[in-house]
Amino acid sequence: MEKKRTYEERIREVEHGSFSPLVFTTAGGMGTMATVVYKRLASCIAEKHGKLYGKTVHWLRCRLNFSLLRSAIMCLRGSRSACHHPECPWSSDTIDLTCAEGRVPMDN
Repeated sequence: MEKKRTYEERIREVEHGSFSPLVFTTAGGMGTMATVVYKRLASCIAEKHGKLYGKTVHWLRCRLNFSLLRSAIMCLRGSRSACHHPECPWSSDTIDLTCAEGRVPMDN
């Protein structure tokens, strides 16, 4: 707790920002601060792309769960490539595609 407080103070004073540690479990559970940041991120993305908040939260949860799964698998078996360059995940089409493939019954 002291380490977090010290780091947060430095970020506030030196960089004029804020510090929110994002804590996740390998099963997709989130810590208290991570939940707040996650909801704010979903709200901003939904507003920017003109999507429903619920649809955007679902899309973010899918992305998070698959990222956690990929990192857990990589820890178990190691990386198969020297470098990995993921596509830009923030386009409006990706949100629609993910929700369609996941059969999320939400209309825009």
